[in-house]
Amino acid sequence: MHTRKAIIPHYLFAFFLLLFIACKIAVLGLPYFWDEAGVYAPAALYLHDHGLGLDPASLPPVLSRGHPLLFVNVLALFYHLFGDSTLTAHIFSLLISCGFFTSVYLIVKRHADATAGLFAAVYCMAQPLLFAQSVLALPEMLLAWMMLLSLHYWSTGRVWLFALFASLALFTKETAVILPVVVFLDMLIARWSKAQTYSWSKVYPILLPYVIFGLFLLLQKQQNGWYFFPYHADAISFKSDRLLLFLRQYFSFVVNGQGRIWSTMVMTILLVVYYRKNKKVRYARFSSVLILLCIGGLLFSSLNFYMNRYMVFVMAAYGILLSVILYMSDIHAYLRYAAFVLVLLAGAYHMRPSVPEQTGNLELSFTYDENMRYTDYLDAEQKAVDMLMENIGPTDSVFANFPAVFALRDTRIGFTDKEKDKDFILQSKAQTQTGFTYALIGDPGAFDHHIPPACIRQVWSYSSSNAHFILYKGLCSDGTEVPE
Repeated sequence: MHTRKAIIPHYLFAFFLLLFIACKIAVLGLPYFWDEAGVYAPAALYLHDHGLGLDPASLPPVLSRGHPLLFVNVLALFYHLFGDSTLTAHIFSLLISCGFFTSVYLIVKRHADATAGLFAAVYCMAQPLLFAQSVLALPEMLLAWMMLLSLHYWSTGRVWLFALFASLALFTKETAVILPVVVFLDMLIARWSKAQTYSWSKVYPILLPYVIFGLFLLLQKQQNGWYFFPYHADAISFKSDRLLLFLRQYFSFVVNGQGRIWSTMVMTILLVVYYRKNKKVRYARFSSVLILLCIGGLLFSSLNFYMNRYMVFVMAAYGILLSVILYMSDIHAYLRYAAFVLVLLAGAYHMRPSVPEQTGNLELSFTYDENMRYTDYLDAEQKAVDMLMENIGPTDSVFANFPAVFALRDTRIGFTDKEKDKDFILQSKAQTQTGFTYALIGDPGAFDHHIPPACIRQVWSYSSSNAHFILYKGLCSDGTEVPE
């Protein structure tokens, strides 16, 4: 029978989870943002329209981008069950996030105690990056959840369950390719420290994710002609200068960004105090694999595009490690809670950061989807689309740059109920863009188009803290307006 004191963390976790859900209700119905609108939601909508499938041929390469298809298939299934609205997708993502936070609580409770589990789960909820990502139709939260479960099962000796969830993680995103390496290194550390002796027969199950992913890549080669999406393959670089630059930036973001300098300070102080008292660091399997996961995540992500949302699973592991260190520290319970409240408030303070000083270059201050300022961009984009739709007719041709163009391709992206090719004509990108009635240009955005200055006249603009949209009227080569 549980004592009242023992179940208090359960009630507190339930309270904070419900509070977290309440804080997200206001953004559930927003349109899709950036990669949501450009890749993941259109991919899931395509599967919803044409049928589910995990093999590469299930999606056009421009939508799959060569990625494994677990996330978009599950999202497409939700579309089937509950409708293909943005609300459905964002509730789906919120459910994944709640599952992840619940697993954090229960797993850390299993490896430490309920208070440490509570600390870890609430810490993750309060991180601006995870708070923002928790409702976006992106695979990062599902990836972090599958990674966490796989490493938990590895740490508790259930190797085949590790293989299952590592495979699910790898079918969510390629980043999970580091998981077998992480547990293999953990085996070597355990042998070296003589903490535990592993049977090498366990090597076979941990290689299962590679076998399954290898079959996916062979299918991709056969069906699409390449193993990895060419655009992504070209972005991978092993040049030491770029690798070190991205590694420093990611490391700084994890340990210093968004108020986490306080977490790092608390963790460092407690580790020093613990080491001075115990004179050695005790090997713990779960902590060992989390540390290796952080290192592997930083290194692997540094090879590709730089995008702070790739750090979701690293930051979750970082928060769990902080909570475990608080749990094993010998400080008084009141000091432990005070330290936790300090790092919690630091994250909450940066939940919606102040508007940066305007420098004339929005790209420099743009925080993408790593905090709630993405809603400011959506608000500006919605105003721009509304203005465009007030002025166009069925025969009008429209050009828009990335990502605004995705707002016009499908009414289910959430910006408008006017349909392309019915209520207006959406112009494809050309080497030189002319002949349009209106052009909608957003900044930040892609500027890989060329519009002769003589062919446009600005008719409207709108600026927010991190976005600027301009609506141009198209002009003919002789300076007259394109006929209505």
